[in-house]
Amino acid sequence: MSLSRLQRFRARFESEGIAGLVDRRSRAVSRPTGRVDPRVVAALEQVVAAQTERSTVSGEVLRHRMERVLEADHGRDAVSLLSRATFYRLLSAVSGAVTLWVRPTRADRWPSVLRACSGC
Repeated sequence: MSLSRLQRFRARFESEGIAGLVDRRSRAVSRPTGRVDPRVVAALEQVVAAQTERSTVSGEVLRHRMERVLEADHGRDAVSLLSRATFYRLLSAVSGAVTLWVRPTRADRWPSVLRACSGC
């Protein structure tokens, strides 16, 4: 252990007591939305709340609506937009009960009789 590290431990012990020696990473509290800009979270919550009682839409539709809300509230390019993957992670954290339209897979398009006979 280096001298500077030992000095930091001692200083924390003197200022905080035994709690100052606890690993700080275990004290960190993570939010369900991660480190996403709160303005983006608020815009997405607004869009999801408006969509809750309406028909099912795709995630991309919600993403475009969120971008329009951000542009209207904060101006163009004032808030950095999320990547597609981050948007969908945030959407699942925020939405909960909103039903999204999901494109059917190829297997869903075929009649069940053909799926049962796929090895024939």
